[in-house]
Amino acid sequence: MSSPSTSNVDVLIVGAGPAGLVSAVALSRLHIPFRIVERRHKGKLAGRADGIQPRTLEILSSLGLSAPFLAHGSQIHRMVTYMPLPTESGIALVGQSINIPIDEPRFPFETVLPIEKFEEILQKDLLENGHVIDRGTVPTELKISESTYKEYPVEIEIRHTTLENSDAPNVTEIVRAKYVIGADGAHSWVRKKVGIEMIGEQTPHRWGVMDFTPDRGTTFPTTRAKNIIQAHEGPGGVLGWIPRPGGQARIYVAFGPPPPPPTPVEQETVNGTSTTGSDGDDIVGLDDTDARTMIEGAMSTGFGNFSVLVKDVTWASIYRVAQRVASKYSHQDRIFIVGDACHTHSPNSGQGANASIGDAYNLAWKLALALRHKSPQAQNILSTYESERRPLALDLIAYDKEMFKLFKPELSTPIEYQRLWERGMGFTSGVGITYGPSALCVAPKENATFRFTDLVGYRLPPAHVVRASNWQPIHIHDVVPFNGNFTLIVFLVENFKSGFDSIQNVWMKYGQWIDTVLVKKGEKEEFFFEDDAYLMEPAFDGNRLYLDTPSRPGSSIGEGIYERFGVDSKADAPVGVIVRPDGYIGAMIELDEGNTELRDYFTGILG
Repeated sequence: MSSPSTSNVDVLIVGAGPAGLVSAVALSRLHIPFRIVERRHKGKLAGRADGIQPRTLEILSSLGLSAPFLAHGSQIHRMVTYMPLPTESGIALVGQSINIPIDEPRFPFETVLPIEKFEEILQKDLLENGHVIDRGTVPTELKISESTYKEYPVEIEIRHTTLENSDAPNVTEIVRAKYVIGADGAHSWVRKKVGIEMIGEQTPHRWGVMDFTPDRGTTFPTTRAKNIIQAHEGPGGVLGWIPRPGGQARIYVAFGPPPPPPTPVEQETVNGTSTTGSDGDDIVGLDDTDARTMIEGAMSTGFGNFSVLVKDVTWASIYRVAQRVASKYSHQDRIFIVGDACHTHSPNSGQGANASIGDAYNLAWKLALALRHKSPQAQNILSTYESERRPLALDLIAYDKEMFKLFKPELSTPIEYQRLWERGMGFTSGVGITYGPSALCVAPKENATFRFTDLVGYRLPPAHVVRASNWQPIHIHDVVPFNGNFTLIVFLVENFKSGFDSIQNVWMKYGQWIDTVLVKKGEKEEFFFEDDAYLMEPAFDGNRLYLDTPSRPGSSIGEGIYERFGVDSKADAPVGVIVRPDGYIGAMIELDEGNTELRDYFTGILG
């Protein structure tokens, strides 16, 4: 037998679900060589997450992909709650609200998109950029050898299977990589191979979920809103209704604890195909037909005086929820796990693939930095992936448990669900997620003159500015590209020549890692480049100068970013806002003469 072939790659991604695909797209944007392998053959689904939160849309927008997701998705703007009628069988509408009731998001709505379309968009992007997913590729062995292969220390054996023969025994290839991303789901092979434990528990209650189309004759009135429904006691005590594209809907039904298992080993069902759940999560032994019968029976009871006629069922399943978080997110700073490989939870909080995409986005630019910049400081940045993302997963599990209580039939109260949803909106929408202090997020000094010192660790808040060169209004997120660089936004003040020496000194040393943006408060009609020729020095491109001013008479678009950041245009020194490659604020610094904070920030990251 001939020896297996070998290949080298900077990053090997194992798994082509949402987390793996976003990892691949992000690395593609950053021009990092990678390879993505997937054991599933084309057309096989591994998950059913279909909800996209506002922050995830911001991430997709930074990757240039929000347009197809919005074009094919269904937006949710309205949430409705129902409760039982007091004296008769049935339910009544008791409350309505905006589904995303905060002003922070650039995209103030949830978007629903079937997972197959979700993956199709990302796969198409990869293909158009010259990347192919190696499907039917099964990893069989993994080892790390820093001494033998110093440049590509991670070695994974893989075998290629066909649709006809998935058990082909031969190892056909050895892949050597600098880094590996395990994006291979809740039963992650990568995670198990490096001995990372999942910590948590499986909840006892069963849930039903079904995708279908409401047929003509349905009298339930709010089919295009998100609905939380409390019915009378019994199966289907709580129902969640999610509108989907094409007039379809997804229904969630909360059932009680299961009866004793009929067989020693229960199984999970996905599209009628049973697979043993080795980690014990999401396992109930029903096929699609039985699941549909059980769910429709609960719907008949739950909707009471309203009829919901079901047709075109594309998926039905009964499952139990595992609420677990990995004990760590990396192994020897060479192997990293993302998405369901490091956290599992219920769909109640609407996170689905969102937390997974956040993981992938956070990790990708840090890997790129470590690959491009060889300093010890840049290598150490990789440890912040776990320190930033794992606490969020723990918070998500805690929030999920709190919300899970409200969905138990005996404790269900839609009004309480709505209150909890609104209270946790910053977290569930993603726009309020924060990262703690580290080399990447440095708190301002205590005597800073700008008001909003707590913005460090938050993602860049939305605002519009006006490009000085052509008066075009532009969203500040579009001023900060996802290219692997940090962005320094300088808020100029009336004496705005002060502090420029320190900026130039930092730019001369770290300029290839920093994009500089200038913002000035004032009327666009009163601005002339000739008066500010020094802005044309190498660090400052005139096309990256923006104004805080109305874009048109009577419009508020284009003004307000100084107020948003609490910066006084009459202060003694400009204010520099350092935005990380993932759009999070890393530092806010007064750029007065002699201040070394700007230099110290980049020295701590780049050496």
